[in-house]
Amino acid sequence: MKFAVLLSGCGVYDGSEIQEVVCVLLSIKSRGHEFQCFSVDKKQYHVVNHLTKEIVLEKRNCLIESARICRGEILDVSKYQAADFDALIIPGGFGVAKNIFTYAIDGVNCSISEEIESLVLKTYSIKKPIGAICISPILLAKILKKQGVSITITVGEDKDLIDTIASIGARHKDCPVNSYIYDEQNNIVTSPAYTSAKNVYEVYQSTEALITGILKVYNSFSNK
Repeated sequence: MKFAVLLSGCGVYDGSEIQEVVCVLLSIKSRGHEFQCFSVDKKQYHVVNHLTKEIVLEKRNCLIESARICRGEILDVSKYQAADFDALIIPGGFGVAKNIFTYAIDGVNCSISEEIESLVLKTYSIKKPIGAICISPILLAKILKKQGVSITITVGEDKDLIDTIASIGARHKDCPVNSYIYDEQNNIVTSPAYTSAKNVYEVYQSTEALITGILKVYNSFSNK
């Protein structure tokens, strides 16, 4: 299989959650599969000092910052072709909710990057599995609700995000950190990671579960 992995910067407070991304990539490669990372070529919403958690007066680019995590092996989302990949994975981090859609700023009335909305819908329309962890399932719920589709997802133990899912009109299911929720009707697999995880090992358990779930979905289609 070949996975597309969507990143939104570098660092939990203003980009992709680094440990989640690395664990996703490790979970893919440890099974002998391939991945290609993508990100948006745009300025981050803001930059956060991860030591003090304060906003700083810097300007950074999502694509350039994301390249730090995957050693420069990354493409602009404009290069993404859904038919070239077997699955799409979206790790978490507040960069998803700031740079890709504006949930962290605008709540349920958030706007969504047109590039990302198109990417997700193209993948969804050809029935490729989509995996999301941490806060990213909210992005999927929002995009697909605009299409009249209500999905079933998990955001672990985060009560605010659980309430958001209900307000969007999607359905939440409780899920242990080392497991996943599969929405069979929509080919969507979600797992909590840092919405439940207490450490990086639990994040790894979550990404292992996510990739296991996606492989089961893929294999079930391949065997038909």
